[in-house]
Amino acid sequence: MKLRFVPSFAAWSRALSLAGLVLVAGACGDDDEGAPKSDFIYESDERTVTFINLSKGATAYHWDFGDGETSTEENPVHEYPAFGVYTAYLTATGSGGETLSLPDEMILAKSSDVVIDGNFDDWANIPVSTELAEGSITRVKVDYDGLKLYFYVEGTADLQGFFDLYLNVDNDFSTAFNTGDWQNGIGAEYLIEGDLAKDHDAALFGYDYSSGNNDTFAWLGAADVGSGFLLASDVKVIASGKAIEFSMMRSTLVGLSPSGFTYGIHDLLNWGSVGSVPVAGAGNETQFVDLTK
Repeated sequence: MKLRFVPSFAAWSRALSLAGLVLVAGACGDDDEGAPKSDFIYESDERTVTFINLSKGATAYHWDFGDGETSTEENPVHEYPAFGVYTAYLTATGSGGETLSLPDEMILAKSSDVVIDGNFDDWANIPVSTELAEGSITRVKVDYDGLKLYFYVEGTADLQGFFDLYLNVDNDFSTAFNTGDWQNGIGAEYLIEGDLAKDHDAALFGYDYSSGNNDTFAWLGAADVGSGFLLASDVKVIASGKAIEFSMMRSTLVGLSPSGFTYGIHDLLNWGSVGSVPVAGAGNETQFVDLTK
């Protein structure tokens, strides 16, 4: 899937769409008379990025790709070592001096075939993240692309689809919310809570650090139900029980590490857990989702 990035000189705004990911990329240079203008756009095909130089008044170029590699080509093509978030810069040099482009983040991610429509066939080739032998949740799969994180939760006939989903986005288990439900805690910066089965939606909460104690259940609203942050399918009956799929916008999860995140999930009935991932007291080592592969 090719993604094209186009600069906006007026406000350096960015827009995202499934058909074409449009982001700010590049910058105007110094406005002094005679100074070159440093400007570029880029197209990405997963980890391969084609940089298109739009600089004016320049005779030499120096690219910093944000991964430790550089180039002096006018229009380089660069393959990044892993999926993730990178910041590229272009220095344009001419008779009037040199200018450096403004920074902008590039999210490089694999494409995903998942569509949240209640048809679970597109999960067939996605590996299992967690598989359990007890509780209402029996299997979880996770996928991603540059825009979204995707979850598939499979369970017994007791699966409710009313979830508390905790996300540790910085992979530091000593910060944010820790709950005794899991042996090694969770260190969650975010809680997603709602009846996805009924409402096809949920609210997003960020951890309230002002509590001064990461064992305190203290959350502040970050995205309301109906904000478009999350989209869920119906709970469907399958051969082994029930299943549901849902997605969430990556851009709403401030601080999401480019290397990945850790999750924990409770399936609730009348606010009591009927299933959890990982199983309560069993640790959380298997719940890490790698965003670099």
